[in-house]
Amino acid sequence: MEVGISHADGRIKTPEECFVEAFHGSDTNGSLTKHAAPTRMKSNSWESSKAPSWYIQKLVKKYDRHWFEWEPETLWQTIEKDYRVSVSELARNKINAVKLIYLTDTFWKDWTVFEKVVQAFNEHIPDFFSVEPPSCAEVAWGVTEVNFMRPNVEFSDEVAAYVLAICKDAGLVLFPEELDFAQSKPYGVMALDVRSAWQMIKELKEVDIVENEIGVNLVRLQAIRAYVEEKSIERA
Repeated sequence: MEVGISHADGRIKTPEECFVEAFHGSDTNGSLTKHAAPTRMKSNSWESSKAPSWYIQKLVKKYDRHWFEWEPETLWQTIEKDYRVSVSELARNKINAVKLIYLTDTFWKDWTVFEKVVQAFNEHIPDFFSVEPPSCAEVAWGVTEVNFMRPNVEFSDEVAAYVLAICKDAGLVLFPEELDFAQSKPYGVMALDVRSAWQMIKELKEVDIVENEIGVNLVRLQAIRAYVEEKSIERA
């Protein structure tokens, strides 16, 4: 059976209803559930090793935008039949998250949705029964990948505050460029020094960093940048 973004009586589904539909299905339809990540299946490109945008490109090329209206169970069965592959649970989570991003704006508006999408994009199965803040690097990749698929959508103050808390908890005085929407201005004089130093070294392949407070922040920014670059390779 196929479904759209509206109810049988013609009422448009709310973002929350789309969220529940995309992420809270039964085990049989491959939606996100509260359990540990399963054992990886045989090697193929439909495993969890690809970026979410890789899946959207494949699905749109094959099925146009019709797949947005399919039940998850229908989608998994169709992919397996057409491509003769098995779709891993982690890959299904990414596809469900992408579907949510294209159907609603809740990723940019609701911090709980933001958190779970970021988790899905970083090879995790979200736990809807607890708060599970991702790392700064995981947030940076999640935002980078979402902006790659749907650019120029403004984040709410709620989501910005959530990202701000994650970055401050990680000890960052200057946020990576991907997350600058959460930092209106650098924090203190040291942040200005970090920004100046970061502008000079961020494009360098190798650099010696002094072991002081500024150096610690530069190392953190380098690690985030390296993670995002590594994950970006999965788009190919």
